[in-house]
Amino acid sequence: MSAVVPTARPGIYRITHRPSGCSLLRVSVNVDAVLNRIRFELQTGTHRHAVLQHDWTADGADAFEFTVLDTLAPGDVTPATLRDDLAGLLLLWQEHLEPSLPCRY
Repeated sequence: MSAVVPTARPGIYRITHRPSGCSLLRVSVNVDAVLNRIRFELQTGTHRHAVLQHDWTADGADAFEFTVLDTLAPGDVTPATLRDDLAGLLLLWQEHLEPSLPCRY
């Protein structure tokens, strides 16, 4: 029996600190993997974003919301096309969310 290998989901994700409303809005070619890695880094105190790490350490995991906002359908595209598509999608989300974000990481 062969194992099922999950397909990477390219897309846009947001991490929100509920008490302050600050958000980190980013893209990834594999949103599930990057969110898992970020959670691990925050839990172990090794995340490279000092302010985000500080808020996590001060307020704990329950103060944060991890959201996949949008994904692109997997397809046969070149890495350059995927990067361009993700960059365009990020711009759309930034235009949509920026006016309502009290602060950003």
